[in-house]
Amino acid sequence: MRDRPLRQLPEGCPRVPGDARRPPLRGPRRRVGGVAPLLLGLLAGACGRVGFGVGDDQGAVADARDDRADAALGAFAAPVGAGVGVAQGPNQEPSLDADGLVLVYRSVDFVGPTGTDSLFAATRASRGQPWQDSPPPRSPALVGGGDGHTAPTLGPDAADVVYRHGGGAIVGAARVGAAPSWAPARTLDLGAAYAIDSLAISGDQRVVVLAGDNAQGPGLYEARRASVDEPWPPVAYLGELPASAGGPWLDHAGTRLAFHAAGPGGDLDLYWAVRDGDGWGAPERLDALCSTSHDTAPTFTADLREVVFARNTGSGGMWGQWQLLTSTR
Repeated sequence: MRDRPLRQLPEGCPRVPGDARRPPLRGPRRRVGGVAPLLLGLLAGACGRVGFGVGDDQGAVADARDDRADAALGAFAAPVGAGVGVAQGPNQEPSLDADGLVLVYRSVDFVGPTGTDSLFAATRASRGQPWQDSPPPRSPALVGGGDGHTAPTLGPDAADVVYRHGGGAIVGAARVGAAPSWAPARTLDLGAAYAIDSLAISGDQRVVVLAGDNAQGPGLYEARRASVDEPWPPVAYLGELPASAGGPWLDHAGTRLAFHAAGPGGDLDLYWAVRDGDGWGAPERLDALCSTSHDTAPTFTADLREVVFARNTGSGGMWGQWQLLTSTR
């Protein structure tokens, strides 16, 4: 069985080329054999909850189900600097809360000759206002130390952040009070021998998408459950999406997925896919947001009217200078 071709759209609409780095693995979505079930639950036993509950202000706006929102994604303005980040860079892997008032991203703490990957938090009072980086001293929970923290993803009400630590363990930290200060991390069990580069969890906590090189090769893997009280089932490989895909983002209901993947020139570009039955529809390239450099790790507000992502803006290829950009529509 061949995968569905990437959608070709009329001129002026987002288009997606074939995967320039490596073609997707063929065949239907498969359960990962030989990998422990994805529990993603607190070791203390919280039935898989990670604090991504829906607050009073989420509701229907977090769902963003209007199909016209998908069609309008091509209407984003030209990206501009988000005005936040460590001066020396690199600033990567941003994550917005549902309202667009809290932003967590990865950068480097220059505490030694080489520094270490850590998480930084910024806030603002309302949309359109400048971001304010959290002043030092930052919460120890967000400082990577010798192992480093990467790939953060915020809950919709910014009460929790899940991220990759050191060798790949995902940990969470609960926010304390209204300021971006974080409690000590709680270890989450993802099972043994699992390679994870980044992760996205839907706001309703029923869908998780992982990026990593696992049993079916590199790409995205997904698990779905009926309720937050159920354990996570084994992940399935998303063979309908490019094998170069990474940096996933999910909407509240787990029906819309954004990610980066190899574009027509070999650089990483931003893509969008909508749930189609038991799989994902053909990805669409977000042309308005892409450049001739690497564009990665898109994150959206719940109403899909604002996006933040990371772009390589200097020499050095994937390891050069990175800047956080934003766009609205």
